[in-house]
Amino acid sequence: MFILGTLFLASSSRVAQMTFIDDRNFPGGPVVWQEAAYSIPSNLLGNVTFTIANWLADALMIWRCYIVWTGRYVWPVIAIPCLMWMASFAMGTILLTQVSRPGLSLWSTSSINFALTYFSISLSLNILVTLFILVRLLLHRREMCKSLGEAYGKYYVAIAAILVESAALYAACSILFLVPYVLNHPLQFIFMQILSQVQIIAPLLVIVRVASGHGLTTASLQTDANITF
Repeated sequence: MFILGTLFLASSSRVAQMTFIDDRNFPGGPVVWQEAAYSIPSNLLGNVTFTIANWLADALMIWRCYIVWTGRYVWPVIAIPCLMWMASFAMGTILLTQVSRPGLSLWSTSSINFALTYFSISLSLNILVTLFILVRLLLHRREMCKSLGEAYGKYYVAIAAILVESAALYAACSILFLVPYVLNHPLQFIFMQILSQVQIIAPLLVIVRVASGHGLTTASLQTDANITF
């Protein structure tokens, strides 16, 4: 995922150079040039890496949701996110095929807007999985406070840990991008660049917590009100 983020950054830098330096005198200005040249290899590289990173980030969060919900409720909980991920994969593939054609982009009005459908599914998936993880962690936090005391319970499952484990930052940035995109506001370009990196950083933070031994596991989540002294 780190490699994908680096490739996206390289693609964005190259396209920015072509837009504002190499082809700065293009008739109609930078905006017209970007729409006309949206299918060039440099831009297509960014679109492909962004989409693949998005798929991987969503898949990792579904896996994390599976881990924290392991038990009899796990399959009912992750069934909908899994179906939404498959829909996201299908729409993302269609979107990449569409924007690879000359004259088409994320903002084209002459064809079906697959971009809005894809981003909407991805955002809905992010919010749903984040809420599922948040609910499970908050329930576990309450159980720990009840079993081990308020102070220890809060230390064991701190708010910061909950925010990292649920990748709340990822869901928040997705909303900040999609709203301006739907409204066709220039802020969408800023948040798209931020989202491209946040969707990689948020899962990596979860991986770091797990690798360092601080991440919540199936075993630790089973340490609840069953503790007796």
